Amino acid sequence: MRIGNGSSCSVGFNVQKKSDPTQKYVITAGHCTVLAAGEAKWYNGANVYFGYDAGGRYPVTDYGLIRHDNPVVDKPGNVYWHGSGQVTDITHSRDPGFGEYVCQSGWVLGTYCGTVYELDVTAHYREGDVYGLFRTDHCATDGDSGGPIFHGGAALGIHSGHHSSGCIAYHQRVNPALAWYGVEVY
Repeated sequence: MRIGNGSSCSVGFNVQKKSDPTQKYVITAGHCTVLAAGEAKWYNGANVYFGYDAGGRYPVTDYGLIRHDNPVVDKPGNVYWHGSGQVTDITHSRDPGFGEYVCQSGWVLGTYCGTVYELDVTAHYREGDVYGLFRTDHCATDGDSGGPIFHGGAALGIHSGHHSSGCIAYHQRVNPALAWYGVEVY
């Protein structure tokens, strides 16, 4: 997905308001929405407008929300595996476990899987520190931010950032983001 200024991020999970399941959103990285510098409109990979910024928290945490605003754009409750075309139905959310094998889908590098090597990590980004992340050993790059971290049907996290050397990736746990916005996966 991209915004009007050309910046790109990846879709995390489609979610719905707990109080009104007809209200659909995308949960993604907060730096994607916060650093958009006033650009509120988001477009999918086919360059079709699908929604607008509905919130963002970054730094300290790293999660953002985009409100679906185009009735003709599908809003599936699954994760699309970039690179293979496979999909995984997301049925629930939970925290990741140490040593757990997880996958990430991003529109730039595709889908990569790896192991959770550290929980409750602080990442030091240019804009400030982000706390409570988890670290994995799979590759990621710019444009993969906001992509889903999942295991089977469980939503675990949102891709936050990566180390410039080697395959070290940092992810925001998804449950605090869902609770903050009052939304849930479906």
